[in-house]
Amino acid sequence: MITLNLGCSTNWKNVIKDGNIGVENFKESIAIEVHRGLIFVPVEINGEKYNFLFDTGAPTSISEQLQEKYKFKVVSESHIVDTDQNRKKVDWVKIDSLKIGTIPFLDQVAFAGDFDANSILKCLNIDGIIGSNLMQFCNWTVDQDNNVLSFYSSEHLKPSKNSVSLPFQSNSQYSMHIKLPIGKATVNGVLVDYGSNGALALNNKIFSFLKKENIIHNTYNEIGEKQSGIVGNAVPINREICLSDSVQLTNQPLNDVLIKSGNNVSIGNEILSRFVVTIDWENKQLHFERGRSFQKEFPITGFSLKSDDNQKVFIQSITEGTMAYQQGLQPDMQVIQIDTLNFEEDDNFCDFIFYKSPYSYEIEVLDSSGMKKKIWIEKTLLKE
Repeated sequence: MITLNLGCSTNWKNVIKDGNIGVENFKESIAIEVHRGLIFVPVEINGEKYNFLFDTGAPTSISEQLQEKYKFKVVSESHIVDTDQNRKKVDWVKIDSLKIGTIPFLDQVAFAGDFDANSILKCLNIDGIIGSNLMQFCNWTVDQDNNVLSFYSSEHLKPSKNSVSLPFQSNSQYSMHIKLPIGKATVNGVLVDYGSNGALALNNKIFSFLKKENIIHNTYNEIGEKQSGIVGNAVPINREICLSDSVQLTNQPLNDVLIKSGNNVSIGNEILSRFVVTIDWENKQLHFERGRSFQKEFPITGFSLKSDDNQKVFIQSITEGTMAYQQGLQPDMQVIQIDTLNFEEDDNFCDFIFYKSPYSYEIEVLDSSGMKKKIWIEKTLLKE
């Protein structure tokens, strides 16, 4: 989700190392919630409960509203660059105490971010991010089959005998990067990103190489805009997507991995959620234990939505070759209704975010002449 521009801020490299845990020899487990393929953790600050995103691809953050409320000490400033390559100047503050479960994380450094700038994050009511620089102080096990997050000191680090281990490297913001085999190729420096609800993102150069080597095929073009970064500005896209059975996160290939081209190289929660994952900071290892079974079928809607400042809803992007595309949906078409969600009455974009995705939709849009038009579509099964 976020990378940092460190060129002009030597202070940042020093302050991100700050922090500690207020207890020794501990093990804690808490319930988590998963919405839209993202993990949310309850956090306590000054006796009040807040909703934080669990995100290994970003530093720790709090909302600008929390910073305004608590006025934590500002210790640095820098620019962040989000996954859409949007750039923004932010303040870095030191949180005196932040509790997860009963465990106090002390003097943690976080940037103050505007989570309302991204319409999806606004709908999810995020108060902050549990990020990579906080995670490096202990070990973690993420079990999304049972919606449990465990974190503990080294005395309690006992990976399952059934797990497969991969080494990772960390950078100055403590993000984790692994090598990932895809067919006969190996991609280096793949970010492990629980803050992404996608599967696998590859930059255009790597994606083109895999096509040339016939490792991936049957690609589809996605056109329109995307808004996946925390800074929130929508950016144009014209990217390729495909389905692959060639990705090998452990010693066996994974079925039906959706790969998207672009600027980033990362593995997201659509893949990570298939495993119980232990993040072993003691030895810089990731331990993967097979979790939920995964049905070999990957239908996609073929479209995404966006909302404007007036709460009107529009088609944001469309994937060529899908039923949505064939039925005439186009980027920037205004959406009046999807099934029972009526955006001209009481429903809004956030209602769609929490709408349980059916296999088929009836969509009412305004066509190019301004006339209302009803379209019925089914999800499209991509071919590997």
